[in-house]
Order: sequence, then structure tokens, then C-alpha cells
Amino acid sequence: MVSLLQFSATIPFILSFLQFVSPSPTFLMCKCDNQFNYTQNNHVFQNNLNNILTNLSSETPLTNFYNSTFGKNKDTVYALRFCPAYIATQDCLACVQTASQLITQSCPNQKKAIIYYVECVVRYANYSFFSTEDGIPEVYWNSTTIFYNPDQLDQVMTNTMYGLISKAAFGSSTTTKFATGESKIISSSFQKLYCFAQCTPDINGRACRGCLQTALSYIQDNSFGNEWSLMYGPNCQMRYSLEAFYDVVSPPSPSLPPSGSTENTNINTTAPPPLQLSSDPDSTPSAESLQFDLGTIRDATDNFSAANKLGEGGFGPVYKGVLLNGLEIAVKKLSRNSRQGQEEFKNEVLLLARLRHKNLVRLLGFCLEGKELLLIYEFMPNKSLDHFISSLDWKSCNKIIQGFAQGLLYLHEDSQHRIIHRDLKASNILLDAEMNPKISDFGTSRLMVLDQSHYTTSKIMGTIGYMAPEYFKHGHFSVKSDVFSFGVILLEILSGQKIFCFHDVENGENLLSYAWKSWKKNIALDIVDSTLMTGSKSEIMRCFHIGLLCVQENPTDRPTMASVVNMLISSSFTLSLPARPAYFVPKSIDPGNSLHEFNSMVTKLDQSEIKSSQGSVNEDTITELVCR
Repeated sequence: MVSLLQFSATIPFILSFLQFVSPSPTFLMCKCDNQFNYTQNNHVFQNNLNNILTNLSSETPLTNFYNSTFGKNKDTVYALRFCPAYIATQDCLACVQTASQLITQSCPNQKKAIIYYVECVVRYANYSFFSTEDGIPEVYWNSTTIFYNPDQLDQVMTNTMYGLISKAAFGSSTTTKFATGESKIISSSFQKLYCFAQCTPDINGRACRGCLQTALSYIQDNSFGNEWSLMYGPNCQMRYSLEAFYDVVSPPSPSLPPSGSTENTNINTTAPPPLQLSSDPDSTPSAESLQFDLGTIRDATDNFSAANKLGEGGFGPVYKGVLLNGLEIAVKKLSRNSRQGQEEFKNEVLLLARLRHKNLVRLLGFCLEGKELLLIYEFMPNKSLDHFISSLDWKSCNKIIQGFAQGLLYLHEDSQHRIIHRDLKASNILLDAEMNPKISDFGTSRLMVLDQSHYTTSKIMGTIGYMAPEYFKHGHFSVKSDVFSFGVILLEILSGQKIFCFHDVENGENLLSYAWKSWKKNIALDIVDSTLMTGSKSEIMRCFHIGLLCVQENPTDRPTMASVVNMLISSSFTLSLPARPAYFVPKSIDPGNSLHEFNSMVTKLDQSEIKSSQGSVNEDTITELVCR
């Protein structure tokens, strides 16, 4: 599977659902290459770059593809514009003008950069990349709305795209290298799927086919019935949708220069702008499209045999299974005596059916038959993060931290609804075969109105040690409650210690207070897990600082996940000084009683404060963890 590249200077994806047709072009990503820099005093290269970008956005020639050079010798700049064939040329040029302005702002003093919009791609370099396959598809974006029968949509999409790949690469319009196709969805006589594939016309057919095959492979790996998806790269584009977005008039075929030439190469397309793509935020896959029959699941799990049992969660036991097609699955079986019953079961099904992100565990379906309530997920071969605390190197831990943060940001800000998980902990961060983190267990999650800052509940649900104090004591929860949990897990990863196992009764310390005191004394590296010390000390200490910001006692002091992601990505993002963490006890308090507040969470010895403020507490919804 193709992985999205990690960039030295990257403007984050716009993941919130936007309509493709808008007054301004829709930004996707900007990628800068720090290996090719020029000094601010190199006015020749800068002037050549400005001139060629101006030429790209000019009205001459009126084409959707255009490449050119400007300058001489080492200061020569090579650049091109590449717009989808269904985009009207005037809209293409408008997009290129916007892109040309942003790319120089985002990549100052860079000799190589590329910027992606839905409507155009602009790139430049200090070497000729014309007529060569230079880079793989790297920008993926999809709808968060799922078609009611995802398997049928994926099958039709795959079959249609296979035909378009050959047509675009080797068909009659080899000089324009695009193809479109429409196919009826099998289960519906009126619903069509609209598909599009295109390469830059300066690469040969074999390179075009390889680029599009890579794009299709990524879409297949990351889409499951999404109503639209697109995949962009330097040399090719692929897109499908249930709504028509093109009306292409095939242009006359221009003659191309010989391979490697730096002469201009054009496509002349005149087409109306794409139709508006609809998105119904309340749209949900039908139950039928997600439902498995009990017999299939029994066969897959060998009748829920003990040998296939993976563990026990809040719902009940989890089993590994293998479907007849060889797909490995994880089956969560709701305990019949569990008080996390049908309400949480339905909540997780409806919630996960709407969520699509690479750092969230993918829901494949469910089974509701007789007394059985089952959830079927993709199988995670490396189990959960809690099995790896204090056993991973820094590179692996940093990858997990970054992915975890991106997944949580999606839940809070980029999905159709703002979602608060409420039970984030190391055992709910699952790891795939490549150690990519995926957030799981949404049974306690809640949807929030976007303009609502927080909620209050009388039903406290979560895991002791990871719950924010305002939630545990008063039932107040918000996105900042999840941020607190994120901070706890971050400090667990860095210290190699689990929150519920770290107790220094003699000095009145828990993991949070001990970490904060160590940071204040500039000895935080002393508590960093030794397995991480081969990594970058500055990166480790920055993550340590971020973790302390997340576990501050006052929720308003904690950063949002958007800020956390920016802090992790960019070292230029200034970090404020962290206030004392929750459950911190000043020296003036008797050490014998100093852990009372924290230990009341860990041992549940004192819940009177909660009962007085909430009226009642369902103690079965609070999970206690045991050191191992």
C-alpha cells in the first residue's frame, strides 16, 4: 500500500468536508523540499521563479497543461501547471494564479516545490522533470459519507477504473491521457458511478499506467464505500463520485515535443466547471449493508473458541476470525450481563459507520441476531499500545504519537460531527502490521453540537487515571477531556511508566506531578524511558513539554488537538509554560495524605464527591486497571 509521504515543510490537509465547487479553489497540500535551497541573496533564481509562475497563470496559451522553463544554467527554473481535463480553462488559470502565490509563501528560498488544489497542480524545480515519472501519488481525500452498499460500490469502482487506466495510458487520446467512464451500481438501476483518470501528457503510456495503478491501489486500501474519493500525484490524478463532476469535450490532439524536451506541451480543453457534490451529514449506511449473519461469524471464529480470544473489553470478549475470503477480522462480543448494552452498541455502530480516517479502527459491520450483539472490525495484528510501552525506539514512538494526534484531531474537528471519545487509554490505541496507531472503542463516545463548548453528564464512563478531573469529579466533559487523556498517554510513552502503576507514596508523587517537577528542575530526561534515548533529545523534550500542557488542571489552559498537531509538526510553534498538572499536591500538604485525591481515582475509595454533585454514579461504567 502506498503511504502518504512525510514532508519537511507541509501545509496540512483540509480534511473538513468542502464542496468541490466554490468561489475559490480547494486547497489540498503544499510540499517543499528542503534539500534544494537558494539564499535570499540569489535574486536571479528568485526573479526567474517569479517570472515563470506568472507565465503559468497567464492566458497564453489557453490550456489545462503547460510546461516551460525560464533562465539559464544553474538558475534555470522548470515549472508546469496541470489541471483536470474537466476543469474549465479559465478556472484552471484562476487556480494556478492562487497556487503560484501560496507556493512561494509556503516554500521560501526553496528550489523545488509542488502545491495541490482540487482544481490544479503547480510545481517547479531547478532541474528538468518533464517527460519523466517523478514521484508517486501522494494526496488522498475522500467523502465521509458512505454508500449504503459499500462492497458493490467498491467493486464497480475497481472494475471501471481498470478499464480507464488502459484507456488513459494507451487509448486513442494518448496525447491528452485522460479517460472517463460511468457504470451503474449493481443494486440500483438508476444510480451511476462517475470515474475519471488522467496523466500528464508528457509521460509515456507505461509510466502513466504505473502511476494510475498506484493511485487505484491506494484508493482500494483506504476507501470502503465512500461516495467520492480522489488521489493526486505529480504525474497522474484519479477520482470517482456518485455525482457527475465532468462533461469533457475531447480536444484536438496537439503534437508533443520529443521526450526530454523543454518546449511547451499543451492540452486544450473547454468544459464547464464540475457539478456540485452533495453531502448529507445525516446520511448513514443502511443496516443491511453492514450486517453479517451469525453463522458467518461463528465459522470465522471457530464458534468463538478460546484459542481465538484476543482479550476482554468494556463490551465483553474480543475474538480473532478469518472470513472465507481470507480477510482477518476482530469480533467484539457484547457480554449478555454487561451494562454497556444495546445503547452503547448502537452508538458505536452508527458513529463508526460515519468515520473514515487512517488512524481510526475501521468498522466492517455488525451482527444482531438472537441474543448476540457483535461488532466486526479490521484485525490489528500488533494488539494495543499498552503492550509496547517501554519497548519501542523513538522513531516508532514518534510515529505513534503523530498518528494518534491526527486521529484525535479528526474526531474533534474534521469529521462531520465533533466527537468526544471519553475513554482514551493506551489499550484503546491499536497498532496495525506497520505499527500505525488506530483509535478504537467508541462505545462511550458522544457527538457534540459544533458551537457547544462542553456537556455535563450524571453517567461517568471511562478509565481511572486517564479521565480529566473535571469529568471524573463533576461530570463535565469536552474536547479538552480527551486532550487530558492524550497528555497522560504521551507521558506514559515517554516515561515507559503506566499511569496507574506509578506511585511514590513517600514523596507524594504520581506520574503527572513527578513529570512536571522534573521538567521544572530541568531534569525531565532523567525519567525518559532508556529505550528512547537513542532518538532526538530535542524532539523528546518537546513532546514531554506538550504532554504537560495537555494535563494541566484547568481545561481552558490545555491546547486543542489542532494546536497539539501543529506543535508536533513544527518546531517553530512556540510552547507556553505548563501550569501544574491535575492531581498535583503542593509540598505544604502532608505527604501521608498527598495522594488522596489521585488514589481516590485509582482505588475508588472515595466517590462521595461525585455522588454529591451527580446524584448517582454507575460504577460499572468506570474501568479499573491492574499493573502487570
